[in-house]
Amino acid sequence: MVSWAVPGSPGDWRPPNGLAEVTVALLRADGLDAVADRVRVDPEVDDHQVMAVRGPAGSVAPLHLGATTARVYPPGAGIALTGPPTTMVEVTAEKDGWVTAATLATALREHLT
Repeated sequence: MVSWAVPGSPGDWRPPNGLAEVTVALLRADGLDAVADRVRVDPEVDDHQVMAVRGPAGSVAPLHLGATTARVYPPGAGIALTGPPTTMVEVTAEKDGWVTAATLATALREHLT
């Protein structure tokens, strides 16, 4: 079971993890055996460490808050993802500039293996 707290509530508020956990919950609800991975370094975006989502065969999608390009990389053991992404998907941000977990789940669903 995935759980998360909301801003201002007592509990463990972890924004980057929250996005990964909600995205995973939506993917799992649609039958994809995804999991919240761990902090990864996306070589396409400087060297920022972000939480990632991992697909059932190990492909990894680092989640950048507010980014309108979602990338999927082949499985990798280290924190730094290597090589070019196997998939790049453009997503639409909301009017406030944020990309929702539902938007990410929809974009990643067919590419996260």
